[in-house]
Amino acid sequence: MQQILPNRLIHNANVQMENSLDGIECIIDLLASKRKELLIPACTLIHNLAKDKNALSVLVEFNVASHLIRLIKTTDKKLLRQLCLAVASCCSFKKGCEKFADCGITPSLLKHLKAKNKPLRITAASALARIASLPNWCSVVSQNRIIPVRISTIL
Repeated sequence: MQQILPNRLIHNANVQMENSLDGIECIIDLLASKRKELLIPACTLIHNLAKDKNALSVLVEFNVASHLIRLIKTTDKKLLRQLCLAVASCCSFKKGCEKFADCGITPSLLKHLKAKNKPLRITAASALARIASLPNWCSVVSQNRIIPVRISTIL
């Protein structure tokens, strides 16, 4: 009887992990959609999932950065705000932050610092601040803007 309980717990843990991975995979698949009524909730889910370090680690492994960066040129303000929130949340994890920095997201985020939409400006600034905190990046002040720049490009 004592052996059955640990085996059952291990089985239940494996099932929960598989379900979690399937859920994250589903969210990543939603990011391939062109329908903003699917993209906005997907970005919101990523933002909320990224608050959990383990879920964020899985999101990074599923290369969420490359999927989110594809959406950065949208003109939909609600989608942009949720997208910037998702990016900022994913950047709370060093590896996630590095993935976004390597994808070249900073120029697009910089454009959103000029947005009339204040929440969008704040979330874009938050994401940029996190990227600028990476050890191999620094902040460069240019025309009243703070720009994260990879140090190797200026040395």
